[in-house]
Amino acid sequence: MNRIAIAVVGLADGPEATAGTGILNCLSAHRFLRVGVIADATEAGAYQQRLLDKVALLPPPSSPTFVAAMLDCISTFDLKAIIPGSAAIAANLQIGAVEFAARGACLIQSGSAAYLDQLFSDVASHGALPMLARDAIQSPEEAGAHPACFSGLIQGEHGTRKKCFDTWQAIRACESIGDSAKSISAWDSCQVFEAVIVPDTHGKVLASATVRVLADDDNLRPWMAVSVQNDELDQLLQRISSQLCLDGPVQVLLQQVNSQFLIASVQPGLPIWIEITRAAGPDLLAIAIDSALQGESAIAFDRPQRVPAGILFSQSAEDLVLNDQHPLAAQLQSQNR
Repeated sequence: MNRIAIAVVGLADGPEATAGTGILNCLSAHRFLRVGVIADATEAGAYQQRLLDKVALLPPPSSPTFVAAMLDCISTFDLKAIIPGSAAIAANLQIGAVEFAARGACLIQSGSAAYLDQLFSDVASHGALPMLARDAIQSPEEAGAHPACFSGLIQGEHGTRKKCFDTWQAIRACESIGDSAKSISAWDSCQVFEAVIVPDTHGKVLASATVRVLADDDNLRPWMAVSVQNDELDQLLQRISSQLCLDGPVQVLLQQVNSQFLIASVQPGLPIWIEITRAAGPDLLAIAIDSALQGESAIAFDRPQRVPAGILFSQSAEDLVLNDQHPLAAQLQSQNR
């Protein structure tokens, strides 16, 4: 059987880690020809040979020559799908979406971060979705003067996020994000959840996974999380998918405030903890690819597929996934019910 060629763009690790390496780890080597696309030879995921069949070194996604180089890559490897390793990469890929499709490769994402954020803000402003309160910021100094900066979340136009705990951190966070810094919200790092939604082309949820974030970095990338199941959250994910008319995977960042789940952001692509789906299923990545390539005829579920509770993800020197039978995973889940 000929394998389906899939490209994953962005394989950085460490402080600049993307979801790329985890996505590759979820792709079946028997079914898919796995092509890693990197912009720098130091991207660590390119050296994990068991995860890769081919590597392509292209200009940075933000480069004006990136789309042309990606088109050549599509022809060279006969790519059928392209998956972004981060929301920022998704924004750059979206620029070439029409040209990629004309060459026979679809994007496994739902628009760009800027598009989704504007759409979400518009829908939430009419009360259709519960949104974490945010204020617009025009300058680093304005962010530093905001009351939320003593425990704040600053978000950029292209999916960049920064935490800040005092005025100086707020100013530095805005400066690092640059001109795209656009909003700030009050933030409680102890009540953070992330979810990934895989919808069909009409906004119906095919599969999902939700984690409680136990520890993350200053960019809100989780380095320890445990999967949870919550009926209220599942209903909210379906509302997000249908209200935003999603047609590809998205990540949702949520804050629990007074027992209510409030949405902080909706971004395209897959989360850095996607590897938890390998421990107990369902295979969210395969579902997303099948839905994009084969349409609704390839997907037939009576109800949305969900990752079970109690799967622990820990990103350290190497990503670690514990199934729900592991004592540590069970202990963490019992603490977070």
